[in-house]
Amino acid sequence: MNKKNTFTLIVISLLVAIGLLLLMVFAKPLQILGILQDRVFYVLLVLLGIFSAIFVFGVIKSKSLAEVEGVWNDIRFQLGGPAAFAFLVILGGFWLIPRESYFDLTVRAVDLDGKIVFSERKANVEIYLPTGIRRGEFTKDGEAVIKTLPIELLNTKQKILTDIYFYPQDGQNKHYELTKDVVEISHRFDGTGTTTGLLNERRANLMLLELLIPFRIISSQINSDNLEVDFIQYCEVDFLDRIRNFDLSSNINVDDSLINESFDVLIEESPTSLTIINGKNYNEVINRAAIKFKQNVNLLSQVQAAGIDPQIQKDLIVISQSNFIHIASGMTDYSIKHIDEGMLSDFCQMLNQISDRNNLNPFVVFY
Repeated sequence: MNKKNTFTLIVISLLVAIGLLLLMVFAKPLQILGILQDRVFYVLLVLLGIFSAIFVFGVIKSKSLAEVEGVWNDIRFQLGGPAAFAFLVILGGFWLIPRESYFDLTVRAVDLDGKIVFSERKANVEIYLPTGIRRGEFTKDGEAVIKTLPIELLNTKQKILTDIYFYPQDGQNKHYELTKDVVEISHRFDGTGTTTGLLNERRANLMLLELLIPFRIISSQINSDNLEVDFIQYCEVDFLDRIRNFDLSSNINVDDSLINESFDVLIEESPTSLTIINGKNYNEVINRAAIKFKQNVNLLSQVQAAGIDPQIQKDLIVISQSNFIHIASGMTDYSIKHIDEGMLSDFCQMLNQISDRNNLNPFVVFY
């Protein structure tokens, strides 16, 4: 290697060594920012040793400058020259490494009496740190573990928010000291659900009643004494036999007294929903009710997750994607006289699923 190349190598080695040294000196703040992790630190340390040795022995050109020898686990070793110097630099670099770089934070959710709380519907925690938000999920033992927080955050106070269904946090803007011990956060029971309550539970159940409008009218036409008490009544054999022979192409013609009796909840809660029956035949009302349901589900899905029971939200989406909604919302021929057998079967399957899950039940909410 000529002198020019040697000089270039020495300069590059010096610059790289200085850069690596600066990286390791500022390792702690870089670790907090998530830029430098422990494994990267060790790689940098080895590179620092190599480039430092290249620079020193490139300048001094002496192989006897450094010698290291010793015994480790009955193995005798001896290093000299650049290898010895690199070894000494790496050994010295270990003094720069923090003994503890990270710690794990355990958050425990308890009620006002100190008992563990948990909800299978939703149980999350968020810690607001200077570098961003860290999230975790509570297990059934009421604890959530946030791993590898920078050691510099130990014993500092940070904002912690939980979102546990039925158990709103006792104070939403509290800051808690981050320790290696368990951080307990108190909650109070609220049967309405999340912190903001079931913001749209009533609306979700009203949506189901609106979807059932045409079938409620048919039921009242078939049996004027029939009251709306549950979903299963629309899947009973007697009703199914009668609806199969019902003329869906005929125009809806019901008097005000029947409307008032059959739709007392909708008249009070959502009177505009009944406008879909004015001057329409049954096929058209089934079609419009299905389309409106899909539109409402799309709107409701945009509500913040904390504002509605996640199981109710899931059920609404499942219903909106059911075969019944797909067939009913796609109807274009309103002159068809009898109900499609496949649509009727899917209708009952959908109602049975809702009934079994028992998350949506307008007959309990409104009656």
